[in-house]
Amino acid sequence: MIKRIALTTQGETLEVANFSFQTPEIEPGELVVLEGDAPIWAYGIAFHELDRSSAGAIGVLDPKLGGVVIVASYNPKWKVGDIVKKEEKK
Repeated sequence: MIKRIALTTQGETLEVANFSFQTPEIEPGELVVLEGDAPIWAYGIAFHELDRSSAGAIGVLDPKLGGVVIVASYNPKWKVGDIVKKEEKK
């Protein structure tokens, strides 16, 4: 199962002081994929919050690499640095 989370600016400038990331409901063991045009610090905040979740792995969509790069894993089916292509998503 895959949970996609969009981190987008919606054309506006995000302010650190006003940014808040709410961890959505995540199925235990699920691959959580972050994507969007938000600044890198917003991804850092999201990683920090998601690290406390029941996610099996956390990945970031990288269109240039053609898939999701696993950046944290708590499940042996994904390793940090794996690139999960669309057709391979487990």
